[in-house]
Amino acid sequence: MVRFDPTIPAGGRGEILVQLNPDRLDGNFERFFTVVSNDPNNPEVKIRLYGHAPEFPKTTGSDHI
Repeated sequence: MVRFDPTIPAGGRGEILVQLNPDRLDGNFERFFTVVSNDPNNPEVKIRLYGHAPEFPKTTGSDHI
């Protein structure tokens, strides 16, 4: 899921929230995002997000604690 400020005034600041699904991340991960703007000097900015997600035990409906 990605949420962001749709309009940012010239010289202003904005926020981008990226939420990754931990069920799809095991161990080391790397994702890339491209931010597109109407700034003629920086029309695109590429963002690299990387890290390490701990491995969680997988369960099924028949597992009991």
